[in-house]
Amino acid sequence: MSIDYDPAVVGSLWRKARAEEPDALPLVVNLTRPTPDTGWQNREWPSFLDRARGAFDAVFMLAVVHHVFVSERVPLMNIAEIASELTSDWLVVEFGAPDDPTFRLLARGGDELHAGLDPARFENTFERWFRLVEAQPLEGSVRRLYLMRRRTSPVKEW
Repeated sequence: MSIDYDPAVVGSLWRKARAEEPDALPLVVNLTRPTPDTGWQNREWPSFLDRARGAFDAVFMLAVVHHVFVSERVPLMNIAEIASELTSDWLVVEFGAPDDPTFRLLARGGDELHAGLDPARFENTFERWFRLVEAQPLEGSVRRLYLMRRRTSPVKEW
């Protein structure tokens, strides 16, 4: 399964998947406003998150965190927590700090709102639910790509 908020991106992926016939299910989903339980008394179809929780061996969050963090103002801790709920094992996550051009565009001059967000804060936040396996800078970019493994239980808050 692959999710994206942009219908054009999902449509493109669907056409490619259909042509190559892989076992893929591209869906348009807004992770910050996922579909709720629906149907008779909200019991016919469970919410997207209820269906997706723990259903994936690996979750890839590429070009996601800065959109959810900046545009939707979801705290970094909540982003890490939902990632841990969706994956049963692996997380590949891309991090772009406030000096990233896309981050700056999304922030629209609200740089002071994101002061102190750096790779160390990102890693410390995700460390509650994940163990860092590897981190690599993305060539030609200020972004970093992380490979993390889900902890069996979250580290207690201090």
